[in-house]
Amino acid sequence: MSRPIAILYEDERGEVRDFPLHRLVVNAVADHLGQRPGALDRHFVAVPKKGDSKLLSACEREVPRMPNPVIVAIFDADKLHRLLNLSGDTPREELLGALRGRCEDPRLIILLLEENTESLLVAAATCQNKEAPARKSKTSRDALLASAAWAERAVRDCIREALPSFAKIIDEIAGKHIALLA
Repeated sequence: MSRPIAILYEDERGEVRDFPLHRLVVNAVADHLGQRPGALDRHFVAVPKKGDSKLLSACEREVPRMPNPVIVAIFDADKLHRLLNLSGDTPREELLGALRGRCEDPRLIILLLEENTESLLVAAATCQNKEAPARKSKTSRDALLASAAWAERAVRDCIREALPSFAKIIDEIAGKHIALLA
């Protein structure tokens, strides 16, 4: 594989050097593929954007210029309808259809984290028998996600079980990784 799979995230901070959410995703993919944590690092690159509107803009404008063979965008599902100017009861498939209508690059895979990153944090805390961090504490949030990323596989499996949309994200990314290696 010549270039890594790019994973775009809806993170409020924008680009950071070490991104714990990405670390958790990549290590969960490694688990799924029977690899050790860290074994797939060179196969994936994190592209955090500063919020959902910048992630959408990146999907529309930056993705077509990206050299990566596969690009994944992970949106929080809870407020996506607002970003797309749709009603709050818009079904998930219609939200995805609206996103795909605006982001047409065939290499782009759009995935939804049901609810939001906070639901992932709650699952990570529960699965590690820890307190969920305060919503505004990015340092505490990062520490919790990093600890889940490097914990025993059982912790990441627990998160997948507690949050089916996270499990689906991992399954999709793992499937694309396998397809690239074939």
